[in-house]
Amino acid sequence: MHYVATSDIKPINYERFRAYFGHYPSGSSIQCVNHFGQLMKSKTFDEFDYGKTENLRRYGQEKPATIDVRKATLANIPIALYAGKDD
Repeated sequence: MHYVATSDIKPINYERFRAYFGHYPSGSSIQCVNHFGQLMKSKTFDEFDYGKTENLRRYGQEKPATIDVRKATLANIPIALYAGKDD
């Protein structure tokens, strides 16, 4: 997991590192990984980009909409977004 979250290539703990990657990317999908890559590349917080044709069909516009995190709520539970220097 360390390689995904930082540019530092030296693992913190080799035993934990093996355990993390023994299950990575458990609970995720290729589309989630692709979306994460899109977010990193665009440096914006947008919906998934399916390409112009599919975006038109799904979103009614050629580019995906930006997600307004100020509207995010979860049963009145406070939500925080944290980011690190290498995220």
